[in-house]
Amino acid sequence: MTFTKAVKNTVRFSTYFFAVLVLIQCKSTKTLLEKGKYEQAYTAVVKKMAKGKQTREDKNILYAAFDAIYSESNQVMDKLSKSSSISDLELIYEEYSYLDELASKGKPYFGSDLRTRVDSIGLLKAETKTTIRDQYWTFAKEDLAKYEAKNDKSDAQQSYAYFKKVKKYGGNSAELDSLTEIALQGALVRIGFNAEAPFDIRYNWDIDTKFSRLEGQRGYLLYIYDPSGKMDCFLDVRFENLNIIESEQSTSYQVSERIQTGTTTTTDEEGNVIEVPSYEEVYGTVFNKTIVFDGRWSASVDASSITGDCNYYSNRITATDQRTCEYNEYTGDHRAKPTNVSFTNFPDCDFEDEMVDEMLDDIFRDFRSYYF
Repeated sequence: MTFTKAVKNTVRFSTYFFAVLVLIQCKSTKTLLEKGKYEQAYTAVVKKMAKGKQTREDKNILYAAFDAIYSESNQVMDKLSKSSSISDLELIYEEYSYLDELASKGKPYFGSDLRTRVDSIGLLKAETKTTIRDQYWTFAKEDLAKYEAKNDKSDAQQSYAYFKKVKKYGGNSAELDSLTEIALQGALVRIGFNAEAPFDIRYNWDIDTKFSRLEGQRGYLLYIYDPSGKMDCFLDVRFENLNIIESEQSTSYQVSERIQTGTTTTTDEEGNVIEVPSYEEVYGTVFNKTIVFDGRWSASVDASSITGDCNYYSNRITATDQRTCEYNEYTGDHRAKPTNVSFTNFPDCDFEDEMVDEMLDDIFRDFRSYYF
């Protein structure tokens, strides 16, 4: 086969392959359309057209898919429009947003008639957004006025939520920012709390360091550690006396060792002098000792509501911890002392700091779980 024939055959094959591929793609998008998978068909044909590959059938599929999506969306919006609820109006806005986003992808391939309809979607979306924003603005100011009249935090909380909606739907002004902050300050429930160990003041720094981490805002609850201003409620944590009890257990066993203490001489029957070693049995006692440290630390939480905006109960939190110290002691003749056992007369059994840390962590976790 000549080079020219090979090139011609390759071109024929490539053309044939491309034609087959286009035919498959057309059938694929058409099948999606026929199965009612309009968005998939629309997305697939837009992706194909974006590559510069389009046929009249592609354009027909594009139009048909968008028309079907538009029709389905309109049916949803018709049902929602019969409601006076602003939440349903927000759902209508979501439908317009969905159509607008979808249309923007295929707009470069739309004819003038479809472009006009797409432009109207954008206008309706903008109008709906403005309506929602204005309604929430009215609601927010009404609830803020209620709060200022009755000093009910629930009104301020509702007002704040509405002002946030105004912001979401395009509200942007100094007045909005100012009123939102006023509503927020009225909405917050200020919870003061403090923790200390009046009987073990050496642990107060650790207690302060741990509990002060809980400061901050969670929803409408503002937690303030060691507060000085006016609070809505207060949680007073008082650590009671730290109690660590030691109990000792001990077992023992005797050890002995036969050692050579010297030699004696004797003469045998033949008159030879013989040295004979002399032995002594020495004794000692091994004590296996165990000290058990049982720790117990409690904290009482006195909860008080000052304004009636919070509903906490007083509580008592208790933590326990146990540590064990094992060591060996020896008494008796040092020559009988076993070499395979470790002995000490000054064991390191100071666990108080570790036990305090562990029990403080437990009390802190329980307090956080119960009140936060």
